[in-house]
Amino acid sequence: MTWIVRKISRVKWDSMPDQDPDNISADAITGDLRTRGNGLSFWECESIDQSLGDVALVLASAFERLDPVDLAWVEKNCVTDLGIEFQETLGATIVSDMQKFHVDAVNLNLKGISDLGRLFASQIRQEDNYKRFCRTEIKRLVADAVLEQRLRLEDLKDKLRKSISLHLNEKDSSDI
Repeated sequence: MTWIVRKISRVKWDSMPDQDPDNISADAITGDLRTRGNGLSFWECESIDQSLGDVALVLASAFERLDPVDLAWVEKNCVTDLGIEFQETLGATIVSDMQKFHVDAVNLNLKGISDLGRLFASQIRQEDNYKRFCRTEIKRLVADAVLEQRLRLEDLKDKLRKSISLHLNEKDSSDI
């Protein structure tokens, strides 16, 4: 089974008082499902348990600083059943081994984005298809990726690089 994963702001999906998938805040759609060129970027996973951390790593490695990451996912087949098409594209990430796991939903229109919003709302609210990676988990994911040479410390933005360097130095001194 293939899943598509996207960064969200969980509070936007919970801001409506009921669990009706049609009752979605405008901010969830215009913020979390913001399109470019009638397309929407996703990361593909074959196994949520094994790959979700990789998606969090990809997103966090582009941040200015250590921040939590909220991810939501749905089955790719459920999306294609809505008539939404996908195009494989290389992901823009410094984690080069993850570039091939990027896809774009393409040729989106109002119906498609509305259907996608309902699907995500249903999956987030009823199936708990979301996960928050706290700052500590993000720090560990990025630091481990540096140690495993999946990404280079110098490719991170200044504040994030300093946080990760400090963490790696603390880890080295505690190993002594």
